[in-house]
Amino acid sequence: LLFTDCYQVPYLVADTLGSGKQIQGELFEVDPGTLEKLDELEGVASGRYAREEIQVTTSEGKGLTAFLYLMKNAVPDLDKRDFIPEYTKEINQRWVPPEDRDPSRKQPWGGFE
Repeated sequence: LLFTDCYQVPYLVADTLGSGKQIQGELFEVDPGTLEKLDELEGVASGRYAREEIQVTTSEGKGLTAFLYLMKNAVPDLDKRDFIPEYTKEINQRWVPPEDRDPSRKQPWGGFE
């Protein structure tokens, strides 16, 4: 399940609700060094996200193995979130950089409300 917080930061969480929602994304082929940098960016070592291997189907119908970063922290009131099928360019244009976010809005699960 994919949703954003009040600063348009995207979060991907496991579908514990059993809603079976699909998401769309982009596939990139990266070398091991870049994958290591992505792990660092996503906070894998600190336990914020886990990199998981999944099976995906491209828009051309081709099946591939890919990685995704799944948030490990439990998000409260998951059933009340507005889920999105894709993090679009329009959503990203409303993204707020970390230095412009109000730290008092930070939640224990890691996002902002």
